[in-house]
Amino acid sequence: MLIILLFSCGCISTQQTTPGASPTTQTILPTPPPGTPVPNVTETVFPTGIGQTVLTNENIKRHFLNIAFGRDNTYIQKSYPDPDSRISFYLSGKFDDSDSALLRNFTKDYNKVTATSTFSDDVIKTQQRVYPGEIDLIFFPEESIRSMDESSVRHKVINTQTGDILFYIPRESDKVYINTDLTGDYRKHAIIKAILY
Repeated sequence: MLIILLFSCGCISTQQTTPGASPTTQTILPTPPPGTPVPNVTETVFPTGIGQTVLTNENIKRHFLNIAFGRDNTYIQKSYPDPDSRISFYLSGKFDDSDSALLRNFTKDYNKVTATSTFSDDVIKTQQRVYPGEIDLIFFPEESIRSMDESSVRHKVINTQTGDILFYIPRESDKVYINTDLTGDYRKHAIIKAILY
């Protein structure tokens, strides 16, 4: 009797759904006229907790940090390189003009897209000077790279399908050994991956 009275007065309305929430069941029937038997009505039921959290910029930032860096991080700080010691490369070994052009184009695009001056305007140095922003790219044949002492490896990338070494980075050094036996786009990929690492 109470349910009929509530329906006829219009006191019961359907629940609104929260965007992204998935209700378990929902059946909405029109309000019957007074004196009509009440059919079975199933209300919308949401799992507990959905639609209760309000997302703020701070919540989103902390969630990203938890995923990307673990729960111990509290903030991300963008690094602004010193204009006097921006990154540059010294090339040695069996490199060619296309390798130099690839590096020049990539670093110019990188600076433009990121709106930074991460890489030096003259990114290829002709004389080796060891300072914090210089990375030595050494182009060696794969056989020579394989003969290096494994205990000195900080990082090595190998193509798991072909077994080719793409590049090798020794411990405590700003040197990168790139496999000069690679050709075409495969070689370009290895060079860009190495400098990004």
